[in-house]
Amino acid sequence: QLRQLISARTMARDSSTTPSWGASTARMMMMVCLAMSMDCVFGFAVGSSSLISPLRNLVSGVTLRHGAVSRVAFGGMRMDGSSGEKDDKDDELLMASLRKRMPVAAEDEKFKLPTADQMDYRDVTKKVIQALMDNDNPHENAGTEMLIAYSSPFAKKMDPWRFESPANMASKLAGDPDACCVLRCQDFRITSERDQNRCQNFILSVDILPEEGPWTSTCFCLTRVESRWLIDHIGRAAA
Repeated sequence: QLRQLISARTMARDSSTTPSWGASTARMMMMVCLAMSMDCVFGFAVGSSSLISPLRNLVSGVTLRHGAVSRVAFGGMRMDGSSGEKDDKDDELLMASLRKRMPVAAEDEKFKLPTADQMDYRDVTKKVIQALMDNDNPHENAGTEMLIAYSSPFAKKMDPWRFESPANMASKLAGDPDACCVLRCQDFRITSERDQNRCQNFILSVDILPEEGPWTSTCFCLTRVESRWLIDHIGRAAA
């Protein structure tokens, strides 16, 4: 009994002079959990510049696992010892991939077809001929690419193969005796126009100075499709 009494007094004395490590550890763990919660909400690792950086000294030597990898870092290091650089690189790669998949407006304004109040049938004819004059600028068959953009649904239905690619269009134009003159021509002038259907269809006669040879004539037939003027045909027009 005496031995038990001495032991009880010793334990009482120690408990009155020694801090409660259980309570201290609990408080420290609560503060670490708060840091982890802030990281989860705001999506960043807590660094030396953080408002809670003083916690570094309190939790030194403590290893936590937040899921597979701890999300808390002190002094730029995560609690699992990693720097987080690999995760940052993965995030950059992911964002780059997403940006590539996002639709981007076309940089080249020439394929944004203007409406009829901005560009009438004469303007369309001039724009297309100017593109065909320098067909391979800024890239190969850029002129025939523009011609396809300004062609009507009727034209595309009549000769689908021609409109499958700018190269096909260039081949067709070069092989057409009534239209080949517009490809890489040196100069042109609109000489006359004829209204075919109450201002819905126009035939323009155009004099062309080809790359080689004298001036020659061809026709551009245009139709108003909804709010735009588009080309139906280049070559000999019906009488």
